[in-house]
Amino acid sequence: MQKKTVDVIIPVYKPGNEFFELLDQLSVQSFPVNKVILMNTGEAPWKEEIEAKFPLCEVHLLKKEDFDHGGTRHEGTTYSKADYLLFMTQDAMPANEKLVENLVNAFSWDTKVKAAYARQLPNDTCREIEKYTRSFNYPAESRVKSK
Repeated sequence: MQKKTVDVIIPVYKPGNEFFELLDQLSVQSFPVNKVILMNTGEAPWKEEIEAKFPLCEVHLLKKEDFDHGGTRHEGTTYSKADYLLFMTQDAMPANEKLVENLVNAFSWDTKVKAAYARQLPNDTCREIEKYTRSFNYPAESRVKSK
């Protein structure tokens, strides 16, 4: 049986140092990432620089005024032929090297599973409301939801 593939899609706007740490983290996952599709809405095109440093990355440029949360992610899907798509934000940070593996494994639990979500933990600079929202939406215990 052929191993399934995973592409990561990330809308990017003026990334900071944490973004490059994210790319480093994605490159060492226990379940290897096939491709990281970056939808760059920044003013400076850094396509060659990123693709040279991070060979898994594929940068697609779009104008800031063309950015749309759902539409930009959807456009990113058109550049993928992977079995699974992992949507992330540029400031997300995997807690460990098992993020992709754990998400893919969720699909083997039950054939009815159609989506899997990772827990989002707030960083130290988050406001209290953001900390509360994340703890409510992403509790410590795993769960399965239905329609």
